[in-house]
Amino acid sequence: MADKPTASSEAEWHPEEIRDVAERWALERGDASPDDPFRFLLGRVAMKVRGWLENDRRTLMQTLYRLDVSEAKVQTVLRGSGDFASQAMEIAKLILRRELQKARTRRQSSPPPS
Repeated sequence: MADKPTASSEAEWHPEEIRDVAERWALERGDASPDDPFRFLLGRVAMKVRGWLENDRRTLMQTLYRLDVSEAKVQTVLRGSGDFASQAMEIAKLILRRELQKARTRRQSSPPPS
């Protein structure tokens, strides 16, 4: 049985899944073509999460609920001793993992192009 992919193992995710999540989060890359799109995406999501942690926890919690991110895992991160930056990165990993799982399901369940 294969290990479940983690948010920190880009090799487990198909480029289409990463692209799908980037589009859904409206994360524009502009003209930059990062060498590691997964890390780029993780950094961008972490920036959004950090802003919510610092300024608008209600929006953060509503977003996590809407995205179906495990509340227990989020609470574990928030109870940890990290600062906003480290908490934001851990929550971003949870978000990214969940969003990539959903992208994979969409990709696998959609009919192949004819």
